[in-house]
Amino acid sequence: MDLSTRRKDLGLTQDQLCALVGISRQALSGIERGVAQPRVGLALKMAIELSTSVEELFGESLCFTNLRSNLGATEPQIYGELAKKMILRDLPSTSTDANRQVPNALFDGKSQVLRLAEPAIVVDGCDPILGTLTGYLSRRLDADFGWWSLSNAVSLRNLCAGQSHLCLLHSPVGQKPEFPESLGATLIPLVRWDLCVATKANNPKAIRGPEDLFRSDVAFAQRISGSGVRQITDLWARELGIIQTSVVGFDSHLDACNAVRFGNFDATATMAPVAGAVGLDFTPVAEQQSWLLVHPLALEMAKVKDALHEILSKSTQRLLSAIPNYKSAS
Repeated sequence: MDLSTRRKDLGLTQDQLCALVGISRQALSGIERGVAQPRVGLALKMAIELSTSVEELFGESLCFTNLRSNLGATEPQIYGELAKKMILRDLPSTSTDANRQVPNALFDGKSQVLRLAEPAIVVDGCDPILGTLTGYLSRRLDADFGWWSLSNAVSLRNLCAGQSHLCLLHSPVGQKPEFPESLGATLIPLVRWDLCVATKANNPKAIRGPEDLFRSDVAFAQRISGSGVRQITDLWARELGIIQTSVVGFDSHLDACNAVRFGNFDATATMAPVAGAVGLDFTPVAEQQSWLLVHPLALEMAKVKDALHEILSKSTQRLLSAIPNYKSAS
């Protein structure tokens, strides 16, 4: 498959594809005829809009040649002084995700400080699939990755401040997550999963849907403010006419699920993959999609480019979709 063939198979004109990816018709014509090569950010946008991978559009050898070209002898210091903050960052001390966050770094358990080799790739986001993904990529690419399990809001704030290379956001399927257009970041679909209502095994309180979470006899383990799921459950409460005050939330999906499994909570709203892994009963409510948001300056790093190419490859997509209760983003 080549770019022109894929575009025509989807019934898109050159003008329509140009509008989707933000280039001129002349530039697109040059790429389709093979006289010009797209920069990595453009190649990723084209692959996303055409629901395929970079390697399918431009070929394995072409893609790797392009990703590693014109980088010079040394990696650029893409974030200046902020790079130091990425190499030495505090881990959240309360999250049970912490011991799985960085598969190949030095960790001082007493001071909760993580030290990564430079240049390291820093990823923020609450979806625990990042643990699997960063561990796989660290071995595949011989690169250092750091994953922090943080809410949508904090992850996006860190990326905008230049304190991470990538962040994960999730949103309802068919709706892209919101982020400042001025950032110029690249959005890449990762996986789909079901948002669910999860309960103790055998569901002793007979909790069936979102409205049951707010019953007076139900102890509801909510997520922390600023998380995508908390935004949804707050909306549920408003639609039911319920006013919530001083609700303390759990830092991660795993913490909330374990609070139901081992604690004094009856139910939570969470990701089906996490609920299933912990052994909770769950009822799907709505399908969500996790996206990777890539800082534009991160695309100047060869390791980041290689990582993105690997993420979009068929082999990695097969790996991620093989994890229980996850689906391919395509």
